[in-house]
Amino acid sequence: LDRNIVVLALMQDAATASGERVYPVADKREIDQHRYRFGSLEAIDTPAGRFNAKRVERIRETPGRTTTTWFAPDLGWLPVRILQVEPDGETLELRLERKP
Repeated sequence: LDRNIVVLALMQDAATASGERVYPVADKREIDQHRYRFGSLEAIDTPAGRFNAKRVERIRETPGRTTTTWFAPDLGWLPVRILQVEPDGETLELRLERKP
């Protein structure tokens, strides 16, 4: 997998996964092991509406940056919200604007 395609693997696994899973991800000249924790469904508000979505957190070896993605089963496990927080507190948040 590459960094972009790992989202498709998470979408595919979100329906049945629980606990932690590890994905081999190509990163420049090596293969990293990305670990994710699959949580439960949560109600997520977006500009496109409210969705029940499964929370998936990336587990990083070095603390600081957090990445959490919510996948909506009603939309084929499409990510409806992505939240990334950097060690300095800078936040990047993406929310679904309209239904596909």
